[in-house]
Amino acid sequence: MITQALFQQDITSNWAQLHQHPGNKGLKTPKDEKARAWDIYQNTLNSLKDCIVIGPGRIRQDPELLQEFGLLVHTPGKKKAKKLVQGAILTDQYWSQLMNDAFSLGGAHAKKRAVLVNIGSDLEEKIWDTARDTLTSLGRELAVLKIAGYKRVECTEKKRMVFEIEENAPGLASLTSLWDKVKDVTLEDLRELLFF
Repeated sequence: MITQALFQQDITSNWAQLHQHPGNKGLKTPKDEKARAWDIYQNTLNSLKDCIVIGPGRIRQDPELLQEFGLLVHTPGKKKAKKLVQGAILTDQYWSQLMNDAFSLGGAHAKKRAVLVNIGSDLEEKIWDTARDTLTSLGRELAVLKIAGYKRVECTEKKRMVFEIEENAPGLASLTSLWDKVKDVTLEDLRELLFF
């Protein structure tokens, strides 16, 4: 786990780079985004769900997934933020790559299982942007799992993959360590994670 001061210092120190990332176009002020990201991190860490859910497409609009897993929401304000949050799917309210990274880091720090849903035959296209030769948002989520020490485990449900963090995994100490390591993840690394 990480303290709020260190978590928010990571954002402050990397603000210029964060603001340039294509997935962060809607960022507001550093103060607002630090509060939102911390809230998402805390809500993921403290959610009563034992997993986080990731997937391609619009998983937040799938009624069956919402019924099974629920949304993890941003609860602004000190009073609301202390309430336990039940969801495992990150809400798209205020979505940015920064919020997604806070969600992924919270899941890794809580050692929650990660469930990849809505898998199709075109999964590789959904994890790697060939035009830009880089990770997509889903690919980045999987990259975080890889560098945090997750391994794929058996799953009997169709169109799903489940990942668990290994007991002695190196983990991720902070957002800065996540950002430093994720940029080096390749498509081959993701293939290794996905296909045993």
